[in-house]
Amino acid sequence: MGTNLLFSLRSDEEVRFGNAIVKDDSIILTKHKLFGANQSIRCFWHQIHYWSSDGNFYIGMKNDKNTFVCLSYLRDPNIRVLEFLIEITLKTPGAKLLSDVLNNND
Repeated sequence: MGTNLLFSLRSDEEVRFGNAIVKDDSIILTKHKLFGANQSIRCFWHQIHYWSSDGNFYIGMKNDKNTFVCLSYLRDPNIRVLEFLIEITLKTPGAKLLSDVLNNND
């Protein structure tokens, strides 16, 4: 799944994980509003942070606590793969795309 996912993203395909839409350079998160409809927000990888809590994987916008997605490790398939790819991308110096990890020959 991981390598195929990266090649799909590199080919400009979008991949859905639960309520999140993942692109090679970004992810679409939900801005949760108290009044009015929620809004889809595109965040580049350097703009996000992630955490786990109560059996869920969260991806949020660093500077807006109301913009996030909650993905269930049990109900949403391949969340561990997504978590690993995001972690590797954010730890790889100079990486701006998820598929940049394919170029890492270390």
